[in-house]
Amino acid sequence: MKVLFDGTCITENPAGIGNYAYQLLKEFARDNQHEVGVLCLDPRYVPQGEKITPIKVYSKYGKFLPFDVLKKFGKYDVYHQPDYIPHKFHGKTVITVHDMSHKVYPEYHPWKRVAVRNIFEKRMKNADVIMTVSESSKREIEKYWKVLPEKIHVTYLGTDDKYDDYSFCSKDNYELANNWNIPDNYILFVGTIEPRKNLQRLIKAFDMYKSLANNNLKLVLAGDKGWLSEDIYNEASKARCSKDIIFTGYFPEHLKPALYAKAKALVYPSLYEGFGLPILEALTMGIPVLTSNISSMPEITGDIGIYVDPISIESIENGIKNITECDVDKYRLKGVAMKFKWVNCYKKTIECFELI
Repeated sequence: MKVLFDGTCITENPAGIGNYAYQLLKEFARDNQHEVGVLCLDPRYVPQGEKITPIKVYSKYGKFLPFDVLKKFGKYDVYHQPDYIPHKFHGKTVITVHDMSHKVYPEYHPWKRVAVRNIFEKRMKNADVIMTVSESSKREIEKYWKVLPEKIHVTYLGTDDKYDDYSFCSKDNYELANNWNIPDNYILFVGTIEPRKNLQRLIKAFDMYKSLANNNLKLVLAGDKGWLSEDIYNEASKARCSKDIIFTGYFPEHLKPALYAKAKALVYPSLYEGFGLPILEALTMGIPVLTSNISSMPEITGDIGIYVDPISIESIENGIKNITECDVDKYRLKGVAMKFKWVNCYKKTIECFELI
């Protein structure tokens, strides 16, 4: 099969959708069964493979053009757009729609992003196959786009190889403590610092917990500054326990397994997720997970998480208390998330390509 793959979302340190695209291309390279032309802004960041051919383009905005510019790159059996809006393409088209947050919570997106996705909604709906990352997202695509369910296919995400059989070491511990100011006793949030992650309520709940608890527990928030994040930082600065709240900023991917391994628990009371990859990473590392009882989060966490009402500060505070006192042993089972592997995501993706 000859596949044209839009990899313009892949950067030097890919996260989110960029990481999804990168991991799929790694599996294409491993499988080495299909020829893949990869549209990219910088070929250095594309996984290398015998049948992977980077195609340098000079803008990621070409997909917004009203005519087919892809035909100049040759004939392909299928074109995959892993980041919502596809190019205009006179051929078989598969897209990945990660969530419908621009419909459910448009106020948590820049207005331009919402406007662009709404403008190109028809093009997305008309793709031959729509892939998404959870049953929860599939239901919402059906609801908002009125698309037949048989056109939408769930391809769960996976964890990177670096999380498999990771062993905590003194070198990583030194780097965490000295380069990133990571304490010895902490609960952890991983993700972009933005309103949809519900961090203001998490900080308030942690402040309530610390006002009653007699311990040195810290809250570490590891992630880049996102859209409308000022109120979150202000909330942390005015908290009574502000000295116990640590923002790392961008955190390097190679050190994330150590960050999880050392944490007491992951706290992830998001208001909405299409999948929630940090949950899966935490489960793979065998640490307890506190998360919300809505959208895709129970689907990923299953019956071993501690669930909270993300709207209730008291519920989150009680969840923090419970997760810091829980029996950690039941979370130490590496492999609880074995069904969520990138190779499985890749195989399901190929199945989707073969449907058309």
